[in-house]
Amino acid sequence: MGFTEKKFLSLTPLNRTKKLAFALREFLYGREKRAYVEDLLRWYNACLSENERFDMPQSRTQWQILSQKLLQFIDDEYDYVDSKLFDEDAKQCGKGIILLDNLRAPYNVGGILRSAEAFNAQKVALCGITPGLDNAKVKRASMNVQIETVYFNTSLEAVDFFKAAGFTVISIEKCSGSVDISEVKGLPDTEKRILVLGNEEFGIGQEILEKSDFIVHIPLNGSKNSLNVCTAAGIAMYILLG
Repeated sequence: MGFTEKKFLSLTPLNRTKKLAFALREFLYGREKRAYVEDLLRWYNACLSENERFDMPQSRTQWQILSQKLLQFIDDEYDYVDSKLFDEDAKQCGKGIILLDNLRAPYNVGGILRSAEAFNAQKVALCGITPGLDNAKVKRASMNVQIETVYFNTSLEAVDFFKAAGFTVISIEKCSGSVDISEVKGLPDTEKRILVLGNEEFGIGQEILEKSDFIVHIPLNGSKNSLNVCTAAGIAMYILLG
């Protein structure tokens, strides 16, 4: 994915961990080259003291163990607490939840936060490598909007959590079986809708699509037949949360 050592080292410690964790996930799914993940791990280790560094995994099991360690580190840094997600006040306000599945670009995240506040979303769930308001670019692009954000290690964890709370998951993705966003039928009240938006390059993870209650797409006629995720988010919120 063309991430240079200089750019990697310029990230905050937390974002370096998130970048490595995402690349490792893509490698385990067969969507990223091992050599690239090994480069990231070497750069990551260079930022750590000698006793903190990770050995280079030699088997798939070892890579999976490393993935779990990185996710645990992210979890510890964010100090994620379930009770913060659904207090009584939060249940009574807003028009649904926006879930960001491993978005990469801070300006996209900031723009989506701004739109989410404008359309009166309850909150935005930041999953995986998605940067949060501790990122200066996210904060700048969001125009410092006041909207609740929550963090999950994985989008799958978030989807399971919200579905258990009675929410309906609506993924915004053009794929086999997706329906026109303006023609989808049988949706619940807006307060019980979750809109999922995926990574700028890979889209929404297959495991999330399989757990979605609805998969909808925005019909396009241009040669590119795709939209920037921030633009797509605004259209989806207007139609589904407006």
